[in-house]
Amino acid sequence: MAAAAILTAFAAPSEALAQSGRHLDITLQARAQYDSNVARESKAAADAAGVRTDDIRYSLMTAIDGGMNVGRQAVFLRGTVGYDFYQYNKDLKKARVDLKGGTAGRLGPCQAVLNAAYRRVLAELAPLSTTDARNSTENVLSYGGSASCPIIGPIGGTLSVQRSEIKTDGARTFRDSNSTVVAGNIGYNSQTLGSIGVIGSYTRTDYGTPPVAIPNAFNATGFDSYSVGLQYTRPIGTRLTGSASVSYFELHRDDPAVTQALTGGGTSGTSWNVGFGYRASNRLNMDIAFSDSTGATTRIGSAYQREQRASGEVHYQFSRKLDGSLNVDQTFRRFAGGAGNAFGQASKQRRLRYGANLGYGLGRNIHLGLDAAHEDIHTDIDTLNYTVNRFGATVSYKF
Repeated sequence: MAAAAILTAFAAPSEALAQSGRHLDITLQARAQYDSNVARESKAAADAAGVRTDDIRYSLMTAIDGGMNVGRQAVFLRGTVGYDFYQYNKDLKKARVDLKGGTAGRLGPCQAVLNAAYRRVLAELAPLSTTDARNSTENVLSYGGSASCPIIGPIGGTLSVQRSEIKTDGARTFRDSNSTVVAGNIGYNSQTLGSIGVIGSYTRTDYGTPPVAIPNAFNATGFDSYSVGLQYTRPIGTRLTGSASVSYFELHRDDPAVTQALTGGGTSGTSWNVGFGYRASNRLNMDIAFSDSTGATTRIGSAYQREQRASGEVHYQFSRKLDGSLNVDQTFRRFAGGAGNAFGQASKQRRLRYGANLGYGLGRNIHLGLDAAHEDIHTDIDTLNYTVNRFGATVSYKF
């Protein structure tokens, strides 16, 4: 359970400490993107609603990457702030924010990190219901801390606490949630054997009031989950690195007996995460990852969601100024412990996305980028299936 959250928490100290040292980089970005389906629905549904499916989005953004040392501590802030405009669907214009910050340093013998992040974007991951507004906004606030400490010789431990608060404005089938994750790891590190550790976590999730009235018998209120497992990371030769984790979890729902009788009780099973990174040369590198996890749902009428994901990326540096990449990502989600399709929304979703990027450095400060992507959404309600193609161009100036 929550394998991805555990791995993220363990990586936080090294990621934050990498930002140490005084620096401040500010980049201005202008972007234009053609989107063949901003309506996020089938053409038949869009035509029936009188909605124009394709549009051009213009974005103006400022990216910041800054850090400084304060005594033995490092303070860092990075992310983007901007605004999106649409040529035809004017109601989709929206401010866009994605910021992360915090402090990292020594706490006795330990490396400690305090972090916070805020993200505000259009809820673009495919409304699985025709009743959701296209300009629904997702706000995610997360914060917490972690510490990594030596125990005896090559044995060390990590403890983290993370809080995530998700609020969606303008949506009828998305629901708000608050989750707290406490995760720990005791591991052994060896140059020959790699790093192996015992991991465990506790998660508490509470859901907000549904944005539309639904019968109480189908209204999930929250759950507790527990997990324990193993995590292993090891270089395989000089160019390949592999990592894996597997955990057994149990999820217990808070909902009344009548609700669980109608929609199902809790669940248990295994969650896992496998990843490989291959550095073929200074120019070519590849990464692939696979995961299976269970966590908080985004949908009314369900109690939790199960997600299987596979992703990969290949990056190639053609020259000092020119680089490119190919990427693919497939996700399957099942919204469980709920009423299925009773509220006109899908209970299953498969999302396949693949794309390409090309970047060129023009002088010391200007960067040009081109990208293209294709996305397919398939659900268990035919009218909610759709495809989308995107083509974008970005100009960046770094101060």
